[in-house]
Amino acid sequence: MSTSRFGRLLKKALEDVSREDYPLLGAKLGQLIRNHDHTFHPALYGADSLAELLSAQPDLGYVERREKGDLLFHHPDTTPLTGSDNVSDTHSEPPRFLKQDLWQALVNPHADTAAWFDLKNCRLHFPAHNDFDPGQGDEPERYLQVPPIDQKVVRQWASAFIGRSSVEDPTGLDEAIDAPDCSWFRTLSAQLEQRGLLSAWTAFHREQVYHYWDSWAQSHGIASHIGFARPGQARRNQKRRSPQRGLREKLHQVIDDMTEDELRQLLIPARFLIQTNR
Repeated sequence: MSTSRFGRLLKKALEDVSREDYPLLGAKLGQLIRNHDHTFHPALYGADSLAELLSAQPDLGYVERREKGDLLFHHPDTTPLTGSDNVSDTHSEPPRFLKQDLWQALVNPHADTAAWFDLKNCRLHFPAHNDFDPGQGDEPERYLQVPPIDQKVVRQWASAFIGRSSVEDPTGLDEAIDAPDCSWFRTLSAQLEQRGLLSAWTAFHREQVYHYWDSWAQSHGIASHIGFARPGQARRNQKRRSPQRGLREKLHQVIDDMTEDELRQLLIPARFLIQTNR
């Protein structure tokens, strides 16, 4: 049974379809997921794509990548096809993932995403699961709070990534990084996507988060592997966020999961097409 935040969200989405609806197109499944959480985006879970998240949920189904680039999500009771993402491959290592609760505590800090390390039992503790505040308990010295990553540090990571990517004109990217509002990360990601650099940036950002956790854990004598989900197992996580998003951000989310045929049906002002072809 999947217990991760995304696993629970995916399970809710799949409850909206019948067995006869399988296999599900990635675009359709993405919309079903956003019907339950309109803020959903793979990057919020430290993933590069929806397919990457789905591949970590073998108990709920398996992914088949198709030649034209889209994907199909099959019912878990069917036999995985050769070449599907969930077929075991002894020559490749499964991707590393931080536990989703820990990822949220580090990357998207707020009242419901705090993470503490239990020095007595040597395990991570997430108060959002049971409304228990370690700092107010009988043994406050037993718990060590994991500090979230300062946004200044994330902006430094973004600048370093742009510098190593040899972007011809980083003006727009630099402006996105320096933007004072909290949506700067999504704005930057959208611009990098237009330049074909989103996947590289997502991987770079994820590795920096991993290094941050590893460095903090080692500095406190904690085994950093405690923060990583075991291969093949769902990551743990916390309550769903529900911040309001603008129309522009919602469009970016929907477009990410559209098939090529669906994209061709979009009505786009001619001025954007002219700019693209210059």
